[in-house]
Amino acid sequence: DHDFLKKLLENFISSNRETNGTLQHALESNDTEKLLYVIHKLKGSAGNIAAKTLFNLATKLETDLRGGKYDTLNNDIAQLRLHLDDVIQACKALCDSPLDEPMTEGGRHEASTTTSTSTDQANTLEEARSLATTLIQQLEQRDLQSDQTFERLKHSIDNAMIDGINVKALEHHLDQLNVSDAMKELQGLITRLSQ
Repeated sequence: DHDFLKKLLENFISSNRETNGTLQHALESNDTEKLLYVIHKLKGSAGNIAAKTLFNLATKLETDLRGGKYDTLNNDIAQLRLHLDDVIQACKALCDSPLDEPMTEGGRHEASTTTSTSTDQANTLEEARSLATTLIQQLEQRDLQSDQTFERLKHSIDNAMIDGINVKALEHHLDQLNVSDAMKELQGLITRLSQ
């Protein structure tokens, strides 16, 4: 039922309006109990609307915090906050979509297929920008997970199907452990993705 779904999405939006600010404040004040509470609550909210990536990020963070693993906490919280923003925007778009348009065989509204495609591309671009930013932070901190982030970034750029973006130079700098040139490439990449 669309009314139920809309109510569920609106509830997710309203219950998470302050979550990013609360997460940031708890992180800055080293309030582990508050972080655990907010992340656990967010995990439940994400599960209710089947936001898998957000749910998985919150689950990982909760597990890491409970296990005393803090080495990637700042990056993980930053990534969680970006995904939360993306999910909230997607929920708003779904709540605003018209209900009276005919459905296609794939289950989408005919008139919103183009919008969904452009929204998908915008979300992929935002994910690529987020990953590029995360990769810069990981390089600055000499984080060993930067290889995984780079692979996700390449995949995200491929999915965005953007002409003129080539990550070969970045890959070369990373292979050569040339961090400063890799970071310059990433800054340029973020600029191109933002256009």
